[in-house]
Amino acid sequence: MSERGGGAEDDDSSHRRLFELRLNRSWDDPFPMLERVYGHRSDLRRRLVAILERQWRARPDDLKWLDLQRDLEPDWFQRPDRIGYVHDGRSRGGGGRAPGPGDEPLRRCRPQPHGQGASLGPEVFLEMVDIMLSLANRGVDVLRFDAVAFMWKRLGTRCQSEPEVHVLLQALRAATRIAAPAVIHLEEAIVGPAEMISYLGVGEHAGREGNLAYHNSLMVRFWSALASRDSRLMTHVLGTHFPPSLPNATYATYLRCHDDIGWAVTDADAGRGPEGVALAGLRRILERRRATPELHGANPTEIVETGRPGVFGFARRPPTGAVVCLFNLTEHRSSVSASWVRERGAASLHDALTDQPLTPEGGGLDGELALPPYAGVWLR
Repeated sequence: MSERGGGAEDDDSSHRRLFELRLNRSWDDPFPMLERVYGHRSDLRRRLVAILERQWRARPDDLKWLDLQRDLEPDWFQRPDRIGYVHDGRSRGGGGRAPGPGDEPLRRCRPQPHGQGASLGPEVFLEMVDIMLSLANRGVDVLRFDAVAFMWKRLGTRCQSEPEVHVLLQALRAATRIAAPAVIHLEEAIVGPAEMISYLGVGEHAGREGNLAYHNSLMVRFWSALASRDSRLMTHVLGTHFPPSLPNATYATYLRCHDDIGWAVTDADAGRGPEGVALAGLRRILERRRATPELHGANPTEIVETGRPGVFGFARRPPTGAVVCLFNLTEHRSSVSASWVRERGAASLHDALTDQPLTPEGGGLDGELALPPYAGVWLR
């Protein structure tokens, strides 16, 4: 990694020292967790450290520099200029930032129920760590863990979200943080709201488990609100079941997908029809999202009651000032009071989505702000 003078021996010494510093930083994350699950096993600890060091030594220099960069910028994946998309591990694609040339592949790591009583046994755990870090050393930014809720089986239970699951996920996350800290974890747990939050780390696991988890509740509630033209249940669920912010984690939001549903159209063909209009609109939204720092994933989110059943609203509240986002989920025109919006922190009534001011109807301070059918605004 050295860009100055000095021989290979000095460079190797610095590599070793950096590995030891990261190992010491995260020591309490993997090893006490593994003892809870597998008991005190010095051989397991020794073999895990050996895998971590071997994979760290094999890590290309450019990725080691990326490790340092992301150590200094730990919020890189929460920033509003990032958008992820998933590709199967056998294909080329990208993840972790806006699609474009040079994107790195986002690969799926699928824990399978082998070993100890149909649960994740120690040999499988060590093999998973080795595979994870091999993928990381090929340039993967995000490791997606499939069906993590079912990693541990216990007779007499529903075999879902057992405590050992979170213990093992913390240990796996720590392994990556030691040997490939530029990589983050996406946990696929399609469970209820109370369980889903735990996969982003709560209690003793806060900030130490998944960096991303699919927000399946948002997807379900969105389609329900759109179909019923009524956002009140969506407002209740999102406002009561989810915290305003999460330490070292955020949601992976999506509208609709499944493993067997694909885009199935070329970009050239898409540009000729309605898909082209939708794609152009999406690109404009992403451009404005990059220019709206209030949407950083670490900023607290407040779900707001709009007083209009068909209008859903939330506010992001960074210390520098709020952005109030409103969405008309109906085919009918709607409106909200300008004074109501100002009271929630959007003093200038500037729409960050269009980068244009929004003028109340009638020109008065207390006039109504029009929301056309299916319109959205991000008001500052």
